[in-house]
Amino acid sequence: MSTPPSSQPIPVPARAEPDFDDFGGSDDSDDGITHYAPAAWQCGGTLRVTDPCYTKGEGAIGIAGTQPALPGPWRSCARNTGGTVAHLLTWAAASRTPDPDTDGWEEAPFNAAVDSGQCGVFDDARYPAGPVGEYEDEDSFYGKACVATDNRQNFGLVDDIGVVSRSGFGDGLYLVYLRRVPEGDVDAVYVKFFDENDGEDDDEAPGEDDDEAPGEDDDENEAPAEDLPPRR
Repeated sequence: MSTPPSSQPIPVPARAEPDFDDFGGSDDSDDGITHYAPAAWQCGGTLRVTDPCYTKGEGAIGIAGTQPALPGPWRSCARNTGGTVAHLLTWAAASRTPDPDTDGWEEAPFNAAVDSGQCGVFDDARYPAGPVGEYEDEDSFYGKACVATDNRQNFGLVDDIGVVSRSGFGDGLYLVYLRRVPEGDVDAVYVKFFDENDGEDDDEAPGEDDDEAPGEDDDENEAPAEDLPPRR
């Protein structure tokens, strides 16, 4: 993976009116391109991986997860292919840019459960403690997340609280991988929505040489590819 230019901001095209029935990506999305967020989000020391439609209380039943993480600015990118996002990466700006194929990733002790066709990584301290809002309200947290994913890149920042992207083929459970510094804090997160190399005899998990990827025979890394409900 190439690293983003540090001095050239990435222009984001004007957003059209959201079409919440087509949250898998539009036909004119850039295929096979890694898009980098033009700015950083700020982590206070604990990050939360979740669908932005969920409240903190719902995360207690296993549909989201938190981890201690390096504080400070975090960079982000999303890999677009097939009209949607194959994976979302975010990492501490003080660390090197991660590689989803070669870094020493560990599988997170939780999955990312998706119910709105989106998934993100956020600063836990500033994630809403109460209602997240509605997509019609673009001033609410959830409304901002929906606006952030309504572009050709299929991802974006929610203020400086975190990053969010569309989630592969829509709703379902997705695998989350973590990279840690020697002291134990997370310095990178890799949310894998689907494997771009499916059908090419490349089923290895990130950073592993095993013949099978984690969850290869399970349903937790697969989401239904049709008859998906609209965002709520």
